[in-house]
Amino acid sequence: MRLATPCLSVTLVFATTAPSQTAIVVPDGLATVPGNANNSFPWSRNASSMRIQFIYDDSHFTAQGMTGPALITQLRWRPYSPTTTPGTWAGGSWPNVRIDLATAATSWSAPSATFANNLGADAITVHQGPVVVIGGTVQPNTVGPWYIGIPLATPFVYNPATGDDLLVDIHLDGTGWTGTSRAADHQWTGSMAARIYNTSGLTATTGSVGTSYGAVMEVTHQPAVGVFSRFSATPRTGPSPLQVQFADASFTSDPNGILAWAWDVDGDNVVDYTVQNPSHTYTNCGTYSVSLTVIAANGTNTLAVSNFIVTDTVTPSFAWSNLGANVIQYTDTSAPVPTSWDWDLDGDGITDSTAQHPVWAYAQTQCVGANVRLAVSRLCRGPFTTSQQVVLAPSSVAYMTGSTSTSSSSWIGGLFDVSVTHPGGISVCGVTVRPGGLVAPMNVAVYVAPDTYVGKDTNASLWRLVATATALPAAAPGSIALNPPFYLPAGNFGMAVYIGQPGGVSTSMTHNSVPTTGHPGPISTPDVILFPNPAAAPGMIRTGLFGGGTLNPRIWNGTLHYSACGTGGDPGFGFFGAGCAGSLGITNLRHAGRPRIGSTLTVNYDNLPLAAAIIFMGFSNTNSLFGPLPLDLGVYGAPGCSARVSTDATLFLLGAGNAAAWNFGIPNVANLVGVLMYHQALVLDPGFNTFGAVMSDAAGLIIGS
Repeated sequence: MRLATPCLSVTLVFATTAPSQTAIVVPDGLATVPGNANNSFPWSRNASSMRIQFIYDDSHFTAQGMTGPALITQLRWRPYSPTTTPGTWAGGSWPNVRIDLATAATSWSAPSATFANNLGADAITVHQGPVVVIGGTVQPNTVGPWYIGIPLATPFVYNPATGDDLLVDIHLDGTGWTGTSRAADHQWTGSMAARIYNTSGLTATTGSVGTSYGAVMEVTHQPAVGVFSRFSATPRTGPSPLQVQFADASFTSDPNGILAWAWDVDGDNVVDYTVQNPSHTYTNCGTYSVSLTVIAANGTNTLAVSNFIVTDTVTPSFAWSNLGANVIQYTDTSAPVPTSWDWDLDGDGITDSTAQHPVWAYAQTQCVGANVRLAVSRLCRGPFTTSQQVVLAPSSVAYMTGSTSTSSSSWIGGLFDVSVTHPGGISVCGVTVRPGGLVAPMNVAVYVAPDTYVGKDTNASLWRLVATATALPAAAPGSIALNPPFYLPAGNFGMAVYIGQPGGVSTSMTHNSVPTTGHPGPISTPDVILFPNPAAAPGMIRTGLFGGGTLNPRIWNGTLHYSACGTGGDPGFGFFGAGCAGSLGITNLRHAGRPRIGSTLTVNYDNLPLAAAIIFMGFSNTNSLFGPLPLDLGVYGAPGCSARVSTDATLFLLGAGNAAAWNFGIPNVANLVGVLMYHQALVLDPGFNTFGAVMSDAAGLIIGS
């Protein structure tokens, strides 16, 4: 992993006549026709950082006349061509992008998911600095203008005649991006190229592999005539004392080769070694510039790289686990091991602990995600900082730990039943999942359906997304904060906890096998039961988001972290019953904020044909003036619709554009804490049915402090 930020300078100490330059387009055959694919990686990522490698087969170059050593002096990229209407973009810029070139250590047809394994020994940074996207327009089905052109500060010597492929390694730092860009032209099938990418940031060491996929790129080159100093080093970063092996990769067009070497490995302008491939131990913490001067019969050349060796760079990380109600064990997992630690454990910007592995007790009765920051240093380097949210929850309910693992190419989920027995409901602010083999950030999505998951596992329309989160692999297996928490009123629910990775990377979820003759029975606390009757279904694993294959019966391995609402003042607003579709579909209730005293809860309603609805608020979801709930409205001319809340209060709401919002101001009165209500909207939809209306989803809410 290359963590140094080299500033390159080349000093030529001989005079030559500049050879003529030639530009070719790779993959071969695309100079005058657009590619057959497009992608936002990397030149339409804008402010999102990533690392991506492209490997191009050597035949792309030899077929276009590059049959010997060549000096690559410039790279250009072009936007993709639309198929119907013109595409226009304003342009923009990144302040600091790094590009390395190398002969590939692997073939384009069999690249490694580990970035370092693809880099040949001659890898060198050819550009470190701004990249400008030129604004423009591309017409349909035409070759677009070159919108990114990068003259290389350090030209790269490449000889495709050796049979080695060319590797382009782009570290796209999205920090400071301004403007608008456009996805680049790519060739998919038949490209004889590959890409390896990771969207989590610049320091990623592994990525997703895609063969037969290459960005269309123009390569300007000239015959390599003269002497060119080049070198690499392994490793370039690590804890001191750090032993580094240097490798000369210099080139000369003289048939006698390089005759002498002079290495300055610590930036003091004193020659340290005169052998071709020295080894040096850096005993002290620091950042070191390196230069190599090579001498051949046809000249002398020096390459100096600032900050090439950096010792004691720390990648900060930490894990955490619940020891009890709001007692957290923090474990520093930074590498290499730091020499000092600074923990802010409650998000107030003040140091709470300087221990390596602190234990912290929180005076917290509500279920929340706390922002925790760790800043570490090692000797002279630092601080290096990372942060994540941790779950602070008074209670939890967990399945047993399992060891069986199932993989999926996209989302994989555990589906099970939940019965909330606490009369005030529960607020869930975190989940513990037990995936395996993660190499990228993990996405988590939690869905809820009324009553049970049974018979609903393939019908996404019956589920509501109630929470999402992203966690790094360092936190897995571990608890993941859901911010904001989601609320479940008292009642029975089906629940689905899905995990996945960006880009559809294969994901693994561990689970428990369940005997086909039965299951372990309900797992319960005083507030909630997992696998409740009447469903009595142990659960399943599904290898796809409400699709794909299943393992059934299987028990999801995980934990729900929660608080019992009404006891600790935790507020909540959450789905409990499905609405029925009108002419625009089902009206969903989406809230902003949480119902606390002294605050305003905003509830948004969509799919309103007249932008109008009648809001019902009640204190019961089991009985009403019209009889037991839910009340079937089919007898009134609204088949498939049910009224789910008592009509203790009503309000006519008028919005605009098929949507409306209700602002519920809650007085700052302590006696309101713990008040439980239910909410649903009657959606006016004349002519859709005899009743002239349908019902929205239903939600429960409890006022908190």
